[in-house]
This record gives sequence, C-alpha cells and structure tokens, in this order.
Amino acid sequence: MKIDWTKWLLIVLGIWLFLYPHPYKFLVTLLVVIPLITLIIHGAIGKRPRVSTLFEGISDNQSTFSPVTHLLCSTLALGFRIFLDYDPENMFVMLGIGALAIIPLAALVFVTHKPADPSDKSTTTSYVLLTLLLLFYSPTATFAINCVHDNSEPHVYPVKVISKSRSSSKGDADLYLDVESWKGDSEPVSIQVPSEKYYAAEEGSLVNVHVRDGLFGIEWWYVELK
Repeated sequence: MKIDWTKWLLIVLGIWLFLYPHPYKFLVTLLVVIPLITLIIHGAIGKRPRVSTLFEGISDNQSTFSPVTHLLCSTLALGFRIFLDYDPENMFVMLGIGALAIIPLAALVFVTHKPADPSDKSTTTSYVLLTLLLLFYSPTATFAINCVHDNSEPHVYPVKVISKSRSSSKGDADLYLDVESWKGDSEPVSIQVPSEKYYAAEEGSLVNVHVRDGLFGIEWWYVELK
C-alpha cells in the first residue's frame, strides 16, 4: 500500500501557504496535523513496527511511506511562513513551551511504534535523527497553532519609529523599522516588516504594536501603521 503521496500533498500545501497564504488558518492547521495522522497510520499499518522503520517505510508491503519525511516537509513549510508572519514576545518562552510539547509527541511515537532493536546498528542513529526532528517540529508546530488559533484581544502600544534600515542596498533586502520599546526598557526594537509598511512609515511617526496572549501562553506581536 503506497501512500507516500501525502509527502507531495504537504509540499504542495507548503508552497501554497508561502506563495498565496489563503485560507491561512486552514493551511497551517493541515500542515501541523497531517504528519501526526500519518505517524498513527504508519503504526497501524505496520502493526506497531519499530521506531527504525520510520526512516525506511514499511518494507514488507513495499511501501515508501515515511512519516519522518512528512514531519520534515511540514517543519520547513511552517518555519518559512510562521516566522515570517509572527514574532514571539519572548523567544525563550516559545522554545520552552515547544520543548514541553515534545513529551506528548514522543509518547505518540512510542504508543504507535515499538522501541528500536538494541542489537540493530542503526538504533542510535534512528533515535538521534528522530530527536533532532522533533526538536525542530515541536516548537514550530506549537508556535503555529499558538498564533493562528489565538482569539485573545490584542494589547495595543503606540510607539515611535526611530529609524529605518535595510539588510542590503540591492535586490530583495530585508526591511526593518527600529521603534521605541513597549517592553519597559530603553533599547529600541528592530522589527522586520513587509515593503508596504516600510515605505509607508516615516521616521518620527507612530505605529501600533499589537501584542496577543497566544493560545498556549506564548505572546506574539505584529505592527500596524496608524
């Protein structure tokens, strides 16, 4: 039973989300959920195979189905889009909650799959690769759901634009507004913004920083021109 078409589905969804992010919440949710569903399906089809088969597919029925490929595709697609659109208020909080989310993910892996065979030479490699993948997927997926399913009211802070800067003088440079901090300290905050906001904002003008609470308590923010 070959069902690795889900890998191509995730790639298409990722490109769709990056180039034309509508419907945004639906696309992000699918990219988070599909790899988890395929992990469960992989375990069910293989009658709870060993963890090492996550990297091989299910060889006895000649399947090319690989949940780790799905996790990787999803992580890359979400990472490019989510961290382009959202900024966490505190990176350490985001990473901490993302790290905690690894616990239920690891539990799902071992509920659906048996531990790797200790006598297998690839056991250590399988565990290391799986751990690294979960370390990237977990905070990315957690932050994605935290933001797109956040229904909290924003806290709005009007701040002054101190200066504008670009990462390069040529081509598609990253554009930044340096604004007064709304966090109670004296250091300005450098905010990457899309080109329309960069060119519309003037030095000395006010912009509104909207801070949201986050579904999982990971505060995030975005900028709106006044």
